[in-house]
Amino acid sequence: MAVSAVGTEILGIADRLSVGIALASALAFNFALLRSFVFPGQSAPIGPQLAATVVTSLSFRVLEYGIFLGLNAVAGFNYLIATACAVVISFGGKFFVYRNLVFRGAAHGDEPPPATRNEGDPRRTARSMPPGTR
Repeated sequence: MAVSAVGTEILGIADRLSVGIALASALAFNFALLRSFVFPGQSAPIGPQLAATVVTSLSFRVLEYGIFLGLNAVAGFNYLIATACAVVISFGGKFFVYRNLVFRGAAHGDEPPPATRNEGDPRRTARSMPPGTR
């Protein structure tokens, strides 16, 4: 909201455009945080991963709205409770999809990040290694 408010109120950008800029900024920031901190060690090209993130994000927004409508309009839940439930349900699914499909790369065994390798670690000698790994 702050980005769209600054864009509209201070910079004089049309409200519809400033909201679009805010949403695009939030998506880009979210992608950067996911790639860098939540699922570090990514080796996949950024372009396809960004495209998959956009598709995933849009798909889950539609799903969240569907869950909201089902809980609110069909089951009669209060709109705030329905919204909270939809977001919580979506969070679990979104994390699973991001982890297993979008950001699976190094975080899922393709190649461990350099910080997790034991190469050159003097504490990891042949005697301390499990049998069969020497």
